[in-house]
This record gives sequence, structure tokens and C-alpha cells, in this order.
Amino acid sequence: MSALAVVALSGCAAIESKQRSQILTERVRSYTKSVRWGDFDIAQRFIKPREGEAEFADTEHLRGLRVTHYDYSIHAPDPDAVEAQMTATFDYQPIGTATIRRVKQTALWWYSGEHETWYLDGSLPDFK
Repeated sequence: MSALAVVALSGCAAIESKQRSQILTERVRSYTKSVRWGDFDIAQRFIKPREGEAEFADTEHLRGLRVTHYDYSIHAPDPDAVEAQMTATFDYQPIGTATIRRVKQTALWWYSGEHETWYLDGSLPDFK
């Protein structure tokens, strides 16, 4: 294999890794934003376990819950990773109260080569 071919292949791999990383960032941002605005049915569309089928929770009890602030971080061990750890915190006001509470969500995101996107292997935050 020529040196030019090796450089071209490594360049393609770097572009693919960057695209995969950008998709992860966009997916996590969209997921956390959906939770922030109370679009829990949309947020559940990001959930897909690696094994088995997704079981969507009834979100009716969350209607009226107000998320006042959120923050998140993503950690992937390297640019070529197909798994990443998300840690998100959501400050929220339970229905019918003036109290602000905080819930922390730690979840694994995994890359599906078949669908060329990332999925959350977990569930919605545990708002109590």
C-alpha cells in the first residue's frame, strides 16, 4: 500500500471520528433540551438499549413539572469511541410546590453503525 493511500485512509478515519463526535454532541444536546422543555415523549426517542427493545415510560405524571436549569458533560475515552458517558443535572420544580430540587443522571450513550447515530442506553431522569 502506498504512503498516499495510508494517509488518505487515516484522513477518512479522522473525518469519520469527528462526524461521530459531532453527532453525539448534537444528540445529547437535543436530549437534554427536550427534558429541559418538558418534551419527555421526544426525549424518550433518544433511548434505545443495546439489548432488547426500548420500554417507554408513561410520562403523564411529568406534565406540569418545570425544569429550571440543566447542565451536562460528555466523556468518551478516545475520538474513535463507540461508547460515551453522559452526566447531566436537572434543577426542577415539582408540580404544586415552590421547592427546587436537583436530579443527576448518569447514562451510557452508544453508537449504532447500522443507523449511524447515538442512542442513550437508559431511561429518563428520575424526577421524584
